[in-house]
Amino acid sequence: MPGFSASMDRAFTPGLPRTPVRPFYFSDPAVFQGWQYESRRVAQLIDTNLWLGPMSSAKDEEFLTSNKIKRVLAVTHPRTWDIMKRSPSCEYSALLVAGTDGLVNIFSQARLLIEDTKDNDGAVLVCCETGNEKAAAVVAAYLMDTYNWTVVAAVQHVQSRRLSIALDNSMKYHLQTYETLCQARSDVSSSTASTSHRRTIDDLYDDDDETAEAMDLNRGGIAPFNDNDNDSEVEAMTQ
Repeated sequence: MPGFSASMDRAFTPGLPRTPVRPFYFSDPAVFQGWQYESRRVAQLIDTNLWLGPMSSAKDEEFLTSNKIKRVLAVTHPRTWDIMKRSPSCEYSALLVAGTDGLVNIFSQARLLIEDTKDNDGAVLVCCETGNEKAAAVVAAYLMDTYNWTVVAAVQHVQSRRLSIALDNSMKYHLQTYETLCQARSDVSSSTASTSHRRTIDDLYDDDDETAEAMDLNRGGIAPFNDNDNDSEVEAMTQ
């Protein structure tokens, strides 16, 4: 039974560990107002000057101009990038990934491109074919790195702005890996900052030496104790 054997092989093939993300409970019902099925076909504002949407938004001249989009960041397959339609009003950058395996390798590059555009008072559109998968993972990674958020907090925030995102276990696993890297980088930065402010014993000895030298200079070469001066004071008191 070849079919049965193949299905059994797939069933027992080890996969990536599951990365559960709790569902987001919206405290403000206004989040749902205006969201329709067609909303997935346009981009949504996720953070200041940061949009997430499908690739069709990358060629919408009216959308790009009205929202001051200066860079389109396409997370896509190389073949799709080659045939992607572009607008002359903004710059296009590609984060090329054939699947989801290389996602964690492009998160830092995406952050640099987004920050560079924001620093120049421009907005960024991060897009993939649907705007619900790889591009959503890149935006979540940016929020994690920028605001020191966890995977759960970042994914929930993105989903609260674009309800149609769909991250599979592979994408969540890469986000969890990136969260570990961000935390390690943050710990190293904190340790370096605290070390720079820590004074060593040698520093204290150096300060003592400098204080002693300053006191010697203030005395102008006069001896700190003079027997003749004391004798004169005693004679004056006895007279």
